[in-house]
Amino acid sequence: MRELIVAEFITLDGVIQAPGGAEEDTEGGFQHGGWTVPYWHDDIGAHFFQVLTQADAFLLGRKTWQTHGGAFEPMAAGDPFFDAINGISKYVVSTTLKSASAWRNSTLISSNVVETVRERKLQPGKNIASSGFNLAAQQESDLPREAGNPARRALVQAGYGRLELLTGLSEGEIKQLHGVGPKAIAVLRAALAARGLSFAAETRSQPGGDLR
Repeated sequence: MRELIVAEFITLDGVIQAPGGAEEDTEGGFQHGGWTVPYWHDDIGAHFFQVLTQADAFLLGRKTWQTHGGAFEPMAAGDPFFDAINGISKYVVSTTLKSASAWRNSTLISSNVVETVRERKLQPGKNIASSGFNLAAQQESDLPREAGNPARRALVQAGYGRLELLTGLSEGEIKQLHGVGPKAIAVLRAALAARGLSFAAETRSQPGGDLR
């Protein structure tokens, strides 16, 4: 049976982001884009290439698929890396996309995600690689999308993937998470209020690093 291999650029406190620049993803007031650059090493590229050569399909979320497709689809044939990325099968998970035709060899999965992935794993072939996409969060979290991917990922990784769990935390404690900005806090506050809930009251001193 094929394996689902998740390869991420991820911080210890759960922020997942590609090795791009400061403006790559500012959703939810995220202010730390490009954080991977000071830590880059050739071993990282070698590991990614290994994952790629052992897979014949990608499982991607809508935003990652659109970002990658926008960069790779226009590339002319002849470069081994670009040819490999464009030639591999892509499964994009989205409830808003109507078509996956914008990037060659792509298939849209809009429902029954877990069951569909299980079926793909039973098919013959190499591994299925996933990057920039948290399948568990897609299935289990009810955090509002408007909070932005960096904030939602950080909260899920810290164990706060559902709104009701945030009632035990103050705004100051949530802000400790790398990836949660002012916009995300405002969105989460409004989502809690819509359910008659709220963040916990602030204390005089916040414990350092408890959520990391």
